[in-house]
Amino acid sequence: MTDFANLKVLEVKAERTAAFTIYQIEGEPVLHMAPATEANKPYFNALLKRSKRNQRRINSGNFTSGMIKENRDNDRELYPQFVVRGWDRVVDAKGEAVKPTQENVVDYLKALPDWLFDEARAFATDPQNYVGDIVDAEDLSGNSQ
Repeated sequence: MTDFANLKVLEVKAERTAAFTIYQIEGEPVLHMAPATEANKPYFNALLKRSKRNQRRINSGNFTSGMIKENRDNDRELYPQFVVRGWDRVVDAKGEAVKPTQENVVDYLKALPDWLFDEARAFATDPQNYVGDIVDAEDLSGNSQ
């Protein structure tokens, strides 16, 4: 049997975090985020539980902008519980450092403009942000340079 242990580095691990820097905000705050993928079982289960409410509308192809907003708002509630594990350089309006308590994370994510929160969501759902060193396809094929 062929050993493909070299592919283990590509597994997304729920306990890993990745730093999402918000360059658009002065001071460049950083959110330390766990994957918002199936690897993060508590998050994924909570997401599935909430999505059951929309299943009939999804199956019928009856999508609305309200559903997109509802989905985003759901993540604003779930991320503080399951995805955002900490932060750096987050400050309040007075420039004072803010501790990453669950309540503060909820407030911060709600304060972010939708487009910026969507960028954070896109980052958290990208498995490549949570894997070990990415190996070139040439390296995987056994061809070395």
